Amino acid sequence: MPLYYDNQVVIFIIKNPTFHKRMKHIEIDYYYIQDKIMSGVISTPHIVSSHQLANIFIKSFVKISYEVMCTKLGMFNLYVVT
Repeated sequence: MPLYYDNQVVIFIIKNPTFHKRMKHIEIDYYYIQDKIMSGVISTPHIVSSHQLANIFIKSFVKISYEVMCTKLGMFNLYVVT
């Protein structure tokens, strides 16, 4: 199962098993995901931020990008006169 992420630092932290010794504040979720990545159940390919669909809820985009993302998510404007 691919888990797309636009932050390469996070991908590095998850893939590097010795780096976690410095990350004592991270919860058990991190270790669970890291175990699944090491076993090959989850992969973490990098995706550019402009293609990350979840960013539509937290970042601003130009109108065209916004409309493309809305279409991909199946969102539509209820108030558009047809």
